[in-house]
Amino acid sequence: MERRQWENDRQTRARIRKSWEYEYAAYTQNITRLSTERDKMKREWEAEHHRLVKLREDFSRERQEYEMERRKWENDRQKHDDEERERQRGMIQWGSLRKDKEPCISYGTARYQAYLEYTPPGWDTYTACKETPMNIHGREVLPTECRRVGSEMVGVWIIDFDEPSCKPWWRDTKDHGCTSRQSGIHRYEAHLEGYLEPNEYKVYWAELCDTTPHAMFGHTYKSPTECAYWPKIGVYGFWDVPDEYCR
Repeated sequence: MERRQWENDRQTRARIRKSWEYEYAAYTQNITRLSTERDKMKREWEAEHHRLVKLREDFSRERQEYEMERRKWENDRQKHDDEERERQRGMIQWGSLRKDKEPCISYGTARYQAYLEYTPPGWDTYTACKETPMNIHGREVLPTECRRVGSEMVGVWIIDFDEPSCKPWWRDTKDHGCTSRQSGIHRYEAHLEGYLEPNEYKVYWAELCDTTPHAMFGHTYKSPTECAYWPKIGVYGFWDVPDEYCR
């Protein structure tokens, strides 16, 4: 009886073991299959990743090449436009340069003007005026101002170099003594010479007077204290100089 029971138990255990071994084999097979599929998916993902990376690199390279080509094209076009503009600029013509009737506007500074005689088609006359120099005293000088007079464009130049005719001087310095008792101020007077006749001043006599220096007693004064103009006798400057002897 006991032997039969033992045999039954042994057979039961054998069936259980066989079933477990079958399930384990199936599990192992499934794990192997899943591992194989995972490795395959990983390889496929890596291949796809490499493909996408290459596509991105190719796109980036093509974009850089496109940008380089575009910049080169823009540079070539700009160079061509600049060359064409310079060619046209060389066609712009100024009329004769002339001084005003009262040319000197301050000490060493003269005012000139000229009419713009020719501008190439498509050019704005104001731009042509502002960008086209005139040779003055051996220098290429752009206009100080451009203004329209009727239907014409006029360039104006304010020239503060090589203008000896705009450098008058003071002469006949007169001593007027102390301005008043205990004022501490000594007044001097001088006549502006070397430019226009007394009755020829129209506009800039005050500017010339105010900017013409005068050397007195070892000191150079940049401008008078006051200026005055009388058509019959000319321009006069007055200097109020501190003086202890006037106290």
